[in-house]
Order: sequence, then C-alpha cells, then structure tokens
Amino acid sequence: MNTAFATLLWAAAAAHAATWGPFHAEFPAASDGLVKQPPKGAALAGPRGFAIGGWFKPSEAMRGTALLAGVDGVGYLCSVDRRLAFCGVGAPLHTDVLLAAGAWTHVAASRDGRHVVLYANGKEVARQDAAVGAAAGAQLAIAPRGMADSGFAGRVAGLMVADEALDAQAVARLAAARPDDALTVFETGSPHWPLQTRQMAGQLAPQDAWTLPRSATPPSNPVAKPAYDGPVLEPRGANEWT
Repeated sequence: MNTAFATLLWAAAAAHAATWGPFHAEFPAASDGLVKQPPKGAALAGPRGFAIGGWFKPSEAMRGTALLAGVDGVGYLCSVDRRLAFCGVGAPLHTDVLLAAGAWTHVAASRDGRHVVLYANGKEVARQDAAVGAAAGAQLAIAPRGMADSGFAGRVAGLMVADEALDAQAVARLAAARPDDALTVFETGSPHWPLQTRQMAGQLAPQDAWTLPRSATPPSNPVAKPAYDGPVLEPRGANEWT
C-alpha cells in the first residue's frame, strides 16, 4: 500500500517538484503528535509555492479548532467545529465540509504566492488571497498537540508535501485512491513511554547506553581460581543434592 501511494503521489506532482512523504499514522486520543524533518535541501514555501494533502479519518468528533497537519510559517490543514479549514494565513479559511468520525476524507491545500486553495475529495471548496509564507527550518507536524483547542485522534494516510503549488487536476488524482485500512501500515502516535513494570516491558526502544547510570567505583582486580574438579552432584542427605 505504501508503494502504491508513493507512486500515485509522485505522478500527481509536477516532474520538477520535490515531494515529501507519503506518511501514514494513527493517533489515539491524548496521543503525541509526530514531527517529520524535511529531506536535505528541501525548500518549503519557496518561490514556487507549497502544497500539502492526504487522507484523514477521525476516530471521534473534534472540539473547537484541531490541527491536522502542516508547517509552521506556511499553514495547517485544520478542523474548526468539525469542518475543514486552513489555519495560518490570518483568519482561518473556512468550508462547510464536515470531517465525519469514522469516514475517510481527502483534504489538500495549495499556495502559489497569490492564493491559498483548499480542496476536499479532489474538488476545490474554498480560496483566499495569501502570499507564500516563510518556512525557514520548516518541519512537518502531524496531529500536533498543545497548539489548538483539541488534538486530532484517528488515522492519516498518504500525507504528502510538495515544494510547489499543485493544480486542481493533480489534487484530483491524489484523491482518486481511497486508502485500505487493512493494507496500510500506520506509524503510531502513542506516547513513547508507556507504563514499565520490569526490564524492557513497555518500552518501544532500548535506552541509549550513554544515558545509563555509571558507577564511580573502579572494577575489582581479577583473581585466578582453579576450576572445580569435584563430582557434578554430591549427596548431602536424603533427597538432597548439591
């Protein structure tokens, strides 16, 4: 499924556009968001513009404003009172598109230096004037927490970013293939330190060696001892062995 999405996304973007993704992720309620660093040399929101799009499937109704995915200084796909919007160009760009819980919706935004255009399921649903935003040191935030009224809980599939604006035909191609939950591998947005009971239980990865405690006591000197040369088992009493 990842390969199919990647092929579709690369074909949808212009041949000279640099694309970033696709990303597939799953976020339980009260989970952590995910942050993705851009490829080396990527210049988001440069002179050619910017585009972001993907499939979103909320697992519960979102309260107030919830950020779906985006880049600081450029803007975020977002939900305002459960309806699709774009945040980050002054006042949010609102639509009447309902982001229903339990249903996949393809959403995308494209900025070309003059306008920001918002799409739902491959069709333009809103636009407003907006210059290209500044995105120095930009990184992609997916379902970020602590930046709005609530966080996104649910699944994200085929999320991609392009370093130029995409036209309506390209966005329509991106929205043509609905994701299959059973065939998509989702990265988890669960908190990274669940309850640990003993040893490695509950950890997602071993602790880095250089962060482990170190004793100031030097190791003891080795002492040579002859190998044991007695019987393997020695009776000590009735039904007792040593």
